[in-house]
Amino acid sequence: ALAIYETLLTRTHSHSAQSAIYVHIGECEWTLEHQAEALNAFMKGAELDPSNTSAHLHLAQLFLAGGAPDRALVFADIVLAHDPKDLDAMSAEAGAYAFLGNLPAATTKFQEVLKRDPGRADAAVTLSQLYSASGKTAQARTVLQSAVASAPNSAPIQLALAHFEEEEGHSVDAEKSYRRAVALQDDADTNLRLAQFLERSARIPEAEAVLRKVDTMSPAKPYALADFQIVSGKTTDASKHYLDLLLKHEKNPADKDAATITARAIEAKLAQSSRSEEHTSELQSHHDL
Repeated sequence: ALAIYETLLTRTHSHSAQSAIYVHIGECEWTLEHQAEALNAFMKGAELDPSNTSAHLHLAQLFLAGGAPDRALVFADIVLAHDPKDLDAMSAEAGAYAFLGNLPAATTKFQEVLKRDPGRADAAVTLSQLYSASGKTAQARTVLQSAVASAPNSAPIQLALAHFEEEEGHSVDAEKSYRRAVALQDDADTNLRLAQFLERSARIPEAEAVLRKVDTMSPAKPYALADFQIVSGKTTDASKHYLDLLLKHEKNPADKDAATITARAIEAKLAQSSRSEEHTSELQSHHDL
């Protein structure tokens, strides 16, 4: 898609049309996790057509995600000047206020968004977090439960509710919501959240089984299980897992993931050696006694 949009750009001379194409290019770059390229594309889109609110909205969201709430506010305000009822811009503005520590303004803005769209995930999740941080757990739960009722098929809201219940010590309710989220959105990220919950609950075999599933869903980064093994002390298993992955990547020397896996394999080997030295030292201490 990115290649097609770039080709279209060379054949288009209207500034408004070029602006729209740059927005699509920015969306592709952002999906590919090329943040700098995405920023550049959205900036060009906004410069070519200042009335292109989509470009400004993406800039607001990008700057907010990048930890620059002041700049996010600038672009969100541009969108709201064109349409004061734009929910995406209102959510970006509220998120920027929250980031800046202006919790009353953030709370009010998120409440406004949820009045118009009770099932909006980003507003519900962030508002519930603001309430929780202020010790208003009952209000936090109400926000999430209302969002679930309005958007029962939203995995992000189920995950937020699951995390909230887990923090409140309600592990049974938390697990139900984690599993509902997976049933709604059976992808790598959602399964990873379930696996992490199982790990925190000391249900290691179950966590490892889910992580194996995560690896099959992430062929580009199939090392979630090995990463878990290294932090849980199973360095020998982790090392073997990384080396097996490296053998598969040997056939493609240009594969960028090979460097990442190599670094992880070295880390596992070092951890394995360290644990071996500690074990030897312990044996020697017992022998000396």
